[in-house]
Amino acid sequence: MSRANKAWLAAALGLLGACRGAPGRARPAGPSTDAGGRVRAVAEVPPLGPSADGSEVDVPLDWVYLLTAPSPTGSAPYAAVGVTPPCGFRVLYVTADRGDGRVLLRARARREAPGPARAADARCDAPTPTAQLVSLGVLRLGDWRVEDALARQGPGDAGRVPPVVQRVVPDDRALAPLMARWTRPCGAGCGEGGVCMRLAGSHFCAAPRDPWRSMGQPCPAGSAAAEAEPSRGGAAREVCLPLCEGGSRCAPGLRCVAGHGVCVPG
Repeated sequence: MSRANKAWLAAALGLLGACRGAPGRARPAGPSTDAGGRVRAVAEVPPLGPSADGSEVDVPLDWVYLLTAPSPTGSAPYAAVGVTPPCGFRVLYVTADRGDGRVLLRARARREAPGPARAADARCDAPTPTAQLVSLGVLRLGDWRVEDALARQGPGDAGRVPPVVQRVVPDDRALAPLMARWTRPCGAGCGEGGVCMRLAGSHFCAAPRDPWRSMGQPCPAGSAAAEAEPSRGGAAREVCLPLCEGGSRCAPGLRCVAGHGVCVPG
């Protein structure tokens, strides 16, 4: 492996939370990070439902996108999730609780505006969608169903995001390079919750909202922002893509886009 690829690997593994540890059930109070990489410590997760004073509420997810597919066994892959807090509220944290082949994601928001919720709602011109990063925890070999915790409470609940499957495979020579597992071709669609984007004739999957650029944050080390268009039409937007090695080379299955210096499937 070249020095540049090693640098990319170290940066991406740090970002995506790859680590080794004993398998088992995750503590529901695992921390999440915002788009700037700041860790949000969660001392104790309250039961589902609003707090007694109404200052905290659970918020259904808008979407879930798996950053890497597949991921090696023993790693802690990340998901990007979309959360639109109620007017007057901000996202407090997103947690992941795993067990029985499932990872349940839960978003919690806290009221920022003073006064009762109705007053806060009246002062809000429009909801503000956000993109959050959350670790799924250390996962064993197999397929893990990742879903919104609110979607499992009953047919009348607000959770509506379709589940996605995080596949965990052996960490051996058959495992594709990290760059190729992060930047995947659309194929028949984006089965890990993403949308199909287009750049220089290549079609690839990406989060509905880039978890870094949509929040005004720089791309993680080893990647750069490039403006791409939705394959089905719509406004162009910036997405973070892996940098070309040495300015011209990419992992097998990817190609370097001249003028952008980033790797895309092709």
